[in-house]
Order: sequence, then structure tokens, then C-alpha cells
Amino acid sequence: MTAVEVVFLIFVSVFAIAGVVRGFLRELGVTIVMVATLFALDRLIPLVEQFIRQGQLQSLGLQPYTGPVPVDAVTRTTLTVIFGVLTLTATFIAYQGETLAFEGTPPRFPLGGLLGLLVGAVNGYLIVGTLWWLLDHYGYPLDIVHLPLSPLGQEIVRNGLLPLELLGGGTQSGDSLGLLPVILIVLIILRVVR
Repeated sequence: MTAVEVVFLIFVSVFAIAGVVRGFLRELGVTIVMVATLFALDRLIPLVEQFIRQGQLQSLGLQPYTGPVPVDAVTRTTLTVIFGVLTLTATFIAYQGETLAFEGTPPRFPLGGLLGLLVGAVNGYLIVGTLWWLLDHYGYPLDIVHLPLSPLGQEIVRNGLLPLELLGGGTQSGDSLGLLPVILIVLIILRVVR
């Protein structure tokens, strides 16, 4: 079975190629949507988990728990699927329209292609990395990842290199906003100024 970090790199490469094809100005629009989505998830996940801990969502079949993450397999799977679908829905919406595409004339081929490659790879990292983070956070409940992770996969997770861990701040502690709002504000300013 292929290691999760290899699948991660394959998908990031696919997004990087899409970035070259679409151009970096359109990809920056996707980046805005994805950063906003990650910020929303960063704020929403602790809130939903707190409701579950207090037993307020027990009528939906989500079992209360006392630790940092649910122990009940149904609850872990449900949360992974819900937040994963939200991420994929935002991705679909971001790639479908041109509403947030940056205006202007893209640079010619070598530089324009390189910028598209880089921004596409960043988008891939944000999207696929978030899905990996969700799987890891909820204990890989869907049986799509062979455990234990490879040493490289364990290092990536342990060092907090996945998007919600690296850029977010509230999913674990809830007391910090992380870098996501700053990145979002900078991207919006760049979009408006341009």
C-alpha cells in the first residue's frame, strides 16, 4: 500500500500542474477561498467538538467524550466526513468560477508558468493537507490509510506541517487565531489593490 505522504505529493503535483494550465492569477483566487475555508474550519472544529463533549449533539448519534478527540468510531467518522466534505465543497466552488480571479496580464511563459506551478502547489497543499490533517486528527477512521504511518509521514504530522496545524491556531487550543486571518487579509488587499 502507498504511504500517505506519497499520495499527498501526487495530489499536490496534480494541483501544481493545474496551476500552470490555469495561470497564477486564477489560482490566487482559489487560494483566497481555501484560506477562508481553513480559517472557518479552524474556528468551527473546536466549537463542534465542544458541543459534542457537552452532549448537545447526542441526538445526532455523536457520543460525548472527555479527551481531545472522540473515541467513538461513529463520531470520528462522522466528523471526518462532514469537515472533509466542507473542504471539498469549497474546493469545487473555488475552481468552478472566476469570481475571485485576480485581474491583470500574467507574465509570459517561464515566469508565468513557474508562478502558476507554485500557487497551484500551495493550493494543493492547503486542500490535500487539510484532508490529511482531518484524517490524522480523528484517528484515520475511514480505513483508507494503512497504519502505522511511515517515518516520514509521522515526522510531518508530529512537526505540525499540515495546514491547520501550521497556519491555524484554534483547532487544538482555541486561544490563538494563527496566521490564517493575516494571510487572508493580505490576499484580499492584493486582490483589491490590483
